[in-house]
Amino acid sequence: MSRRADHAASARALALVGVALLPPGLTPTRALAQDEPIDPAPADAVADLVPVEDMAAAETGDVVVVEGQRIRGSLSGPYEPELVLGEDDIAGYGVSTIGELLDELLTELSSSRGRRAGPPVVLLNGRRISGFREIGRYPVEALARVEVYPEEASLSYGFAANQRVINFILKPKVTIRALEAGVEAPEEGGSTSVDGLAQRLFVDGDTRFSLDADGGFRPPILESERDVAFDGDAGDAALRSLVAEQDDWSAGFSAGRGIAWGATATLSGSFRRTNEDDFLGPEAARADEPLDQVRRTDDFNLGLSVTSKLAPTTWTLTGNFNIVDVETETEIDGAASAPDLRVTDSRRRTAELSALVTSKLAQLEAGAFAVTAQAGVVAERQQALIVDAAETVDGDATRETLEARLSADLPLMAPGPLPGEISLNGNIEVRDLTDFGTLITYGYGVTWRANDTFRIIASTTREEGAPSLGAVGEPTVVTPAARVFDFATGADAFVAVVDGGNPDLIADRRRVWKVGVQIDPTDPQAQNTLQFNIDYTRSRIDDEARIFPLLTEEFETAFPDRVTRDASGALLAFDRRPVIADETRRQELRTGVNWTRRLKRRAARAGAPPPQGKRRRSGRPGRLRASVYHRWALEDEVTIAEGLAPFDFLDGSATGGLGGVPRHSVDVSMYRWNDGVGVFAGGSYRTATEVDTPDGRLRFSDILRANVQVTYEFNYADRVLRVAPWLEETRLTFQVANLFDEKVQVTDETGETPLSFQEDVLDPFGRIWRFEIRRRF
Repeated sequence: MSRRADHAASARALALVGVALLPPGLTPTRALAQDEPIDPAPADAVADLVPVEDMAAAETGDVVVVEGQRIRGSLSGPYEPELVLGEDDIAGYGVSTIGELLDELLTELSSSRGRRAGPPVVLLNGRRISGFREIGRYPVEALARVEVYPEEASLSYGFAANQRVINFILKPKVTIRALEAGVEAPEEGGSTSVDGLAQRLFVDGDTRFSLDADGGFRPPILESERDVAFDGDAGDAALRSLVAEQDDWSAGFSAGRGIAWGATATLSGSFRRTNEDDFLGPEAARADEPLDQVRRTDDFNLGLSVTSKLAPTTWTLTGNFNIVDVETETEIDGAASAPDLRVTDSRRRTAELSALVTSKLAQLEAGAFAVTAQAGVVAERQQALIVDAAETVDGDATRETLEARLSADLPLMAPGPLPGEISLNGNIEVRDLTDFGTLITYGYGVTWRANDTFRIIASTTREEGAPSLGAVGEPTVVTPAARVFDFATGADAFVAVVDGGNPDLIADRRRVWKVGVQIDPTDPQAQNTLQFNIDYTRSRIDDEARIFPLLTEEFETAFPDRVTRDASGALLAFDRRPVIADETRRQELRTGVNWTRRLKRRAARAGAPPPQGKRRRSGRPGRLRASVYHRWALEDEVTIAEGLAPFDFLDGSATGGLGGVPRHSVDVSMYRWNDGVGVFAGGSYRTATEVDTPDGRLRFSDILRANVQVTYEFNYADRVLRVAPWLEETRLTFQVANLFDEKVQVTDETGETPLSFQEDVLDPFGRIWRFEIRRRF
């Protein structure tokens, strides 16, 4: 039997297994087992765990703590959360939306197993949703709890185990209406931006409704506004931008409610438009006018999810329809009085439908034997229309994908004569792509929970994957007069840069090994917590699609057809579309420490109470939290082809504008939130890297960045509210990003800095100041 026929047979067999797991009529009737989550929860659902004696103190009008039952919306299964945030922790970040909170948690959510950068697997109340856009703009005041789980937990929700899982748990009943406005400016000037946000959210059990809209404007930063040395006429600096002018606005909605058979249906939609205007330099015929590259991006999304909440068999149906339309107009300089215009219109449509069924097939002595089956279809279409003075090019790429996944968790050992609990997982995924054929992914792992303090997860995955349709079918866009540092000559040049897709890309094969250790020496019921997470990951990738944004000598040796030079060797054009790397090897060790301390409640102040009907929050306990994550890159090499020396990104090879891959990186965040005052401090440190050139090495310095934010909520200021009751539900935020104005220093063997790597070219913003006001109604 051929390999394709064998894969097709596996796909049919897996689909039959998934169908067999569907309960008759999709209407489960068995009562809940004692160890299953109680969902939907009553109004007094759990939002955080505190001792019984603190129950009254934790009652804030938003949540009430009840001891002795599973947390509403929390995940069941063999995996424990690596990070848990309660309502007070969330308030300490001083953010306004779930999307902003996700950005703040990127360090805790990072994973070296992912195929490409993107958000983690997102759940709501322990259930799969249509996508992050469904909840990404919800106000954070609606959250009762946030949980972060290891990558392996995603298998139970129909996803591959290559991204961490974040579970957002909403308060059972809340209404929020809010307006927000902010102003942000670099200390060096030149790009003061303004933005605004309006939100409305109503939650009552399974019923949800939200409306939101936001917008913002950011002026450009020109070379003339920064300390940039350049060659040529000094007037050119005022006609070339370091940061493009940008304006964007968006609107979205979501509506959900309970329907028949104990299910909940949610419909969501959003639209965002972004306009960017980039100045590329002076025209030849009109030296006082800039060449423009104008880009407009429209992003429309519609999502649907229907979820059953009855045990022992649960099911979820999700659908998504997305349109991304990018139109780019680039002026191409010519000898005529007006430059030529090149227009590129790229439209990508994606429609997907997925069904997920999770069933507890048997209750064993060690726990429940659970199986998850998922089947879906994805249709993608990439259209491109390129028009310039010479020709018109019309491109069209399509892809249809049929996919099926099966994952099983088998508990082998319960606490007894031998210490701990052991659970096995096996999973398989079959995808049939119209442009890449049948691809198979499988993996397995073991979880050992020695006790409440010590846990180990070991897993491996072998994946066959295709590059994205965009990487294959994106239209070719040529940017004239783009700044490029030519490592072969050690000089800067303004040349034509080519971006877009590569139709010659092929499917890759990945093998990933991971061992994770979680140590939690504190009592789960304790007010103060301490947790250690250690992850070792090793991966090997064959035929990986990669983009090399820098024109190094080793890249030109490997791909000479991507570089165009004249007879004298001067650079004319650089093609940086994706290429195929023969083999990629990575190893890293990631360690993290999370420490939390609950602060004492403030005693109620003497004096008259706040005005009638106003919410008084004083007396609520605060929180002090610190986290430190260290990433140690042990190996990061790419072999382009046999016979060529590998690219060693830890020693001499470049990955981007900041040089190679730092061997060590540390991320620290700390905050103290109490009595309405929040102080947040975060920082990151990256060790220095070096990149080989014919004349020696370019050194990219280490860098330490720190951010500070202070928030104040007037709801805790009784005396202020008695004088100015209109300040109720108002929050002020003051933020300084890059507090020490740190920028990467790039020097060659002589101590000189190439134009393309000057401080203000790599980071035109520097220290940034922001002020924000938020008002709930």
